[in-house]
Amino acid sequence: MLRQLRSQRRRRTARRALLLREASVDRNRRRNLGEALVTVLLVAMVIVSFSALIYQVVTRP
Repeated sequence: MLRQLRSQRRRRTARRALLLREASVDRNRRRNLGEALVTVLLVAMVIVSFSALIYQVVTRP
């Protein structure tokens, strides 16, 4: 009886640890996705601004 309770508790804590680990992995993935999106946007802004600058220099009368 006691052994059964102990194994149940162990199983439950293992399941909880697995769920917590999955949640943290999910959070990290979301954060990494956000950082990647911000990086891509920054690079796009830099490219657009440089191309606008080059366009102004080239089309100067």
